[in-house]
Amino acid sequence: MPSKKLRCSLMNLKLLGKNVIPTALSCLRILLSPFFFLTFNSIRCLSIVIFAIAAVTDFLDGYLARKFHCTSSFGEMIDPLADKIFLNTAGITMYFGLNNASYSFLCIVLFLLIRDLLLIIGAIYAIVRKKSIQIAPIFISKICTTYILLLYIIIMIFNFSIPYINNMLFIGCILIIVTAMLYVIRFFTKK
Repeated sequence: MPSKKLRCSLMNLKLLGKNVIPTALSCLRILLSPFFFLTFNSIRCLSIVIFAIAAVTDFLDGYLARKFHCTSSFGEMIDPLADKIFLNTAGITMYFGLNNASYSFLCIVLFLLIRDLLLIIGAIYAIVRKKSIQIAPIFISKICTTYILLLYIIIMIFNFSIPYINNMLFIGCILIIVTAMLYVIRFFTKK
């Protein structure tokens, strides 16, 4: 096992002034999105593996960046963008790819898409107006993302056939709505 000094050196490796490993993991999540889309209906097992890899990169990129003190403003921007791209691609793909997707699942997909579009539009508005914005996610948003990732994996494996799936989808909808409201409050109360 490499020494702590070597591990820190590897984590702080810079390419064009960027911290490579955490940022590369976020970029990998974006790159996995079309592969998930392309494999979902033809090779379901592979799409589940792709999804699981993307879920792990979601955890690892932030963890490694914080642990080895190699955060960057680009990384702070690309990580939530990668989450939005991957989760929305997965949700839309699953909704149209699963034969028995419920109305509750459609609500998850639509609420997530609307919330994320509002966040992106708000960020663009703030940049155009030269208003400072806080990109860092709120804690409940991390819980929401983790919950949705786990929910999507459960649905891919069991295809809506487990008990209480509608209750689980309802909880997901509530988490998305709460995070959307908290982001809106943070946006409008930021000076």
